Amino acid sequence: MRNGFATQLSSHNTNLQNLLNAYKEYEKNLPISLNGKTHSSLPHFNGNKSQPVHNWFTYKEGFSSELLGWICREIDIDLNNLKNILDPFVGVATSLLSAQLSYSGKHSLNLVGIERNPFIALVAKSKLDWHCYDKDLISKSISGLIDKIKKRGSTRFKIANLSTLKNDKIFDRKKLQDLIFAYEIIKKDFQNLPEFSFFKLGWASIIESVSNVRKDGRALRIVSKEIRPPVYKLLEAKWLEMLSDINILSSNDTSHHCANIKHKIYEGDGRTLDTLSESNSLFDLIIYSPPYLNNLDYSEVYKMELWLSEAINSQDEFRNLRLKTFRSHPSVKFPETNLLDCQPNNQRAVILRKSLINLIPDNSQKLARIRTINGYMDDMLLALQNQFKFCNVNSHVICVVGNSIHGSKDKPIPIATDYLITSLAEIVGFEIVKLQVTRFTKRRDYVKSSSKSNEKPKKGN
Repeated sequence: MRNGFATQLSSHNTNLQNLLNAYKEYEKNLPISLNGKTHSSLPHFNGNKSQPVHNWFTYKEGFSSELLGWICREIDIDLNNLKNILDPFVGVATSLLSAQLSYSGKHSLNLVGIERNPFIALVAKSKLDWHCYDKDLISKSISGLIDKIKKRGSTRFKIANLSTLKNDKIFDRKKLQDLIFAYEIIKKDFQNLPEFSFFKLGWASIIESVSNVRKDGRALRIVSKEIRPPVYKLLEAKWLEMLSDINILSSNDTSHHCANIKHKIYEGDGRTLDTLSESNSLFDLIIYSPPYLNNLDYSEVYKMELWLSEAINSQDEFRNLRLKTFRSHPSVKFPETNLLDCQPNNQRAVILRKSLINLIPDNSQKLARIRTINGYMDDMLLALQNQFKFCNVNSHVICVVGNSIHGSKDKPIPIATDYLITSLAEIVGFEIVKLQVTRFTKRRDYVKSSSKSNEKPKKGN
């Protein structure tokens, strides 16, 4: 056994060194910038919790509301001169909301976002619509809604067929019934009004607080929570906080600038951009943070919100949603493709992929990991190909990515997602203008943990 382990470890160390050498060799071709300092907060959502409207829903996978402004300064573009911005993996619309709240140009600005997860798409649209809500109606309605929600009595509702919702360790039965009852009241009073989105988003934002779980990486983890206020108090506090944001922004005349800004959130595929097929618009700026190659299934992480908000109503719908997601995780068995191998000039990307796959240990998870890596690179290549079609000569494409470490401490598998993506972007025809490192993390001294690549199309060059 000892000799067998030593052989396996030696093999791993050799393959690890080969992978690191492949990274180092590819690194020679990249314009990497450290700027002598780090910007560790930019790839994280945490700072948004104190920002108006950004804080309406906590999205752990989002990036900072300050990122867009920093990027504009880094690549020397004026937001007020832009006319069309696309985020094909829009999430909760941090990028587009930042543009909306910062823009003060004189011409019309068009903001477009695409999101696969129907609940997250709802969050994005509800936040961008902040200036469309009737704040006086909201102000007058909150107390009435709270009074109705307090009076549930013995009314009970059927629980959706999701084990998480039926687990007593995750939800107190009374609190879950109160939560569902509150949603029914909101639907009854506001379903046909624009303000329905406001109240629904506030309601959805307290689901995690009502439960006994917290979102932790790729899973929902059961935790011990201190006694929390009843549902109606959590709702009242959240709605009043949201209303305060609208009042503050309105008093700052931010809503006046929104008159020149149009926004559209599509529930669709950020890889194919098929929802844009009838549009002839080219985008001045494409900015996004795609799923990372880190096995994170966003439909799993936000399943409570998906089911309770009725965005998903059956296990078949839930599985179909997973099958439509980016192939960054092995939660379902995705169809296999062979897009990268069919591309000319793919040598750098293929070398990186092969070196990475060679490092995967020979165990029960090997095939799934290989399928995930192949699927991820094909999906990212497809996304870049379609983004290129919507760029003009002067367009900028900003991709915010995070690297990761798979495997164990003694057999690490460093995944430089930024290098994988830039190698694919070169195949498509993008010029890699800069790969900006924003932070380093512990245990990852030999791999950058997060970066921003600025890709510029070579059309006409």
